[in-house]
Amino acid sequence: MSLAFFNDALYREKKIAAWVSVGLLVFISAFMWAPSRDGLEGIYALCLFIPMLCLLPWRKPSIAAYGGGFTLLGLLFAGYSALTTFWAPESDPGFFILQFFILASWLCGLGWMAQRGLINVAVIIKMLIAVGAITSVVNLIVFYTQHPFSARIEGWSVTRNPNHIGSVFGVLTLLAYIDWLRSSTVKQGAYYLLCIALIVVSVLASQSRAALGGLALLIPVAAILYCRSTNKWLLQIAALLALIVVAYALGNQVHNLLFERGISLRDMIWAEVFNRTIQGYAIWGIGLEEEGRITLSDGSIFNHAHNAWLDMFYRTGVVGVGLSVIYFAYLLRHSILRPEHYPLLLWLLFGCIYSLVDSRGFFWQIDPKWFCIWLPAGLIGALVSSQLLNPATPVTSELNIKQ
Repeated sequence: MSLAFFNDALYREKKIAAWVSVGLLVFISAFMWAPSRDGLEGIYALCLFIPMLCLLPWRKPSIAAYGGGFTLLGLLFAGYSALTTFWAPESDPGFFILQFFILASWLCGLGWMAQRGLINVAVIIKMLIAVGAITSVVNLIVFYTQHPFSARIEGWSVTRNPNHIGSVFGVLTLLAYIDWLRSSTVKQGAYYLLCIALIVVSVLASQSRAALGGLALLIPVAAILYCRSTNKWLLQIAALLALIVVAYALGNQVHNLLFERGISLRDMIWAEVFNRTIQGYAIWGIGLEEEGRITLSDGSIFNHAHNAWLDMFYRTGVVGVGLSVIYFAYLLRHSILRPEHYPLLLWLLFGCIYSLVDSRGFFWQIDPKWFCIWLPAGLIGALVSSQLLNPATPVTSELNIKQ
């Protein structure tokens, strides 16, 4: 490594910019192929965290240059969440301070990259769709050569359990569907239809009702926003009718796969966690713990409340939930006025829907929840902040929205 990297700030920034512009793509794609959460965190450290440590602490502090109000509100929520560990039953401040700095490097780093035009949403989405189609096929082959087709798919990568697979591949299905609607040639349309078919099979195999519900809610929204072709409308209507016929013909099998397991004790978990929080931790929360098991009155032990919003209420109280709502409202207020960011906004909304029935609160380790929440939220905040600071800066995404 040249000594200029240490002595020349401009040279160092140039080298770091070249590294993280590729590192961002590697990290985002790693949610499909990283072998474990530890592996994913290691990839983030090499691709973004360490490079940002070589850059951000040595520059003049400027919140406007690092994501503006979006970063400030995000870190306010994260800072309070980390603070709650000090009154948790098993306090672990070192772990949560590290999580705070990881999130700070993500939000500030994206803000810095957006200012330099290093984030291209269209490229990110296309890369995700291609990698998602490949990993979906690999997952399906690996799993179903060893298990019956009625089994809920489990993965070999960081998206290991069925709910994680449903959430990540649900997002990819939605993004592929949007790009199919925006495709302008027969070749492009055929490519995205193939990708949708390959990816959505993993969503179906996961039997994740949250993912299927999120798609059922957001696909019509995407169609209204992007579909400009009569032929595509007719094709979708025909596909919907065929789906209804198949669902009717296989009604018993579909019912058994999706509803025989009920709501997986969620009503019991939600009721007891909510009542426990109201009775003793409503304002500040019980506090965050690295393990943070929830033991119910009947002796059942769960990793989380199976609802990220309720889990956040339990661990960080009204204050934590309020700060998260302010942050998301700020994102929504600015992104809803910018159609070029609607794919990211739909991605984030899907994550919020999925989080209603699974996951811990939003401030946590890098895992598939990050893919559904902090990836789109961070990208929206960075890009909108860059536009507000430099109105003449072109947006690096593809549009096909009726104005």
